Amino acid sequence: MKSNIFLIQAGYRGKNYVKEAVNKTFSDGAILRPMNKKDENIDIVNFLLEKKKIKLFDSQLYFPENNLTNAKMLEYSYFKNNFAKNYTQDSFEQKTFREKVCKEIIEFQDYIKTDAYLSPSKFIHVYSETDLKSYLELSRIFIDQIKEKNTEKPCLVSLPIASGVISDEQNRTSLLNYLTGLDCEGFYILFSSDIGEGYPLANTTDIINLMQLIYTLKKNKYYVLVGYSHHISYLLSCSGVDGYAIGYYKNLRCFDPKSQRKIKSKSRRPAINYFSTAILNDLRAETDVKMLMSKDSKFNINTIKSNSPYESSLFHKTDLPSVWGEKDSYNHYLWCCHNLLQKQKDKTAKEKILNVETQIQNSRKTNELIKKSGLPKKDFDKLYDSWWTALQEFKKTIDEEVTS
Repeated sequence: MKSNIFLIQAGYRGKNYVKEAVNKTFSDGAILRPMNKKDENIDIVNFLLEKKKIKLFDSQLYFPENNLTNAKMLEYSYFKNNFAKNYTQDSFEQKTFREKVCKEIIEFQDYIKTDAYLSPSKFIHVYSETDLKSYLELSRIFIDQIKEKNTEKPCLVSLPIASGVISDEQNRTSLLNYLTGLDCEGFYILFSSDIGEGYPLANTTDIINLMQLIYTLKKNKYYVLVGYSHHISYLLSCSGVDGYAIGYYKNLRCFDPKSQRKIKSKSRRPAINYFSTAILNDLRAETDVKMLMSKDSKFNINTIKSNSPYESSLFHKTDLPSVWGEKDSYNHYLWCCHNLLQKQKDKTAKEKILNVETQIQNSRKTNELIKKSGLPKKDFDKLYDSWWTALQEFKKTIDEEVTS
């Protein structure tokens, strides 16, 4: 697959968002998921085929974890004859069950004509030789079945990991030794922070470790696709990522394996957020933006505009129009993430780092102007500090290799 691709992680109402992004040329395709109805997935596939865009399928088998009796995986439509409804914690560790799962997933990916195979995977939540052995066995079963097909379609092994797995340098090196022993074309990385950092990821240590992991995989000539990402993709681009997939809304702009469970929650009106590339973060559309646009505010609203095709209605007048809603907010966010990544296209590693450094410095200045305007203090400084520190640490890696 080509590099510098931007994909939509097609979740709830995915068909409409994928079509909008592709038609407006700020997406290269989509990653489908089994929790969407099969007809909806086929509709997206047909659309992407017509547009000659990228199609991938994430089986979302990041398990097992404990207590999976209510896991949504039991209802996934690609399982034939519902054999997975007899799933237990122990059965997932059995080779025959894993072989059946891999076979079904490969056949479904062939059926919808994906551009690459994505493997099912075991979520690695702690560094454990036992868990790693189980992960590698499952990955090899999938890879071996692909090899038997004698196909040129690339195979990306899913790597769903918690941050603690790579927090220790020795463990990270050991993990990389295992990964580079797999006969695959690349990896589909899904990263979960142990300390609850979801969106946006702002833990300095986690960011550094993730960038080092990606950078080492790229040095070993693997293709790297980062799933369930968000605007941190702009920072990760410095480590050489080939592709990015952005998740849905604030609660799914990060990887959380628990989100695959059946969770009953009360319906509520979601907060409508305006993402600004100028500050690399969200503002509440109905409160923060409105206050910055008010007659009493001395803030120049143009300072935070991202110039997407979706924001004109938001800044049309001081009273926010009702037409700016969840759909506009999300499409605008996707457009912004794509726009940031376009700045990194065809740039060297040092040029990418300089771009991000300049962006962070400018965002910090803009945030100071927002605070001076009287808007309640936003905790954006932590983001700037952690991203800047992580970037400076990562630069040492590149500089050391150049001088060695």
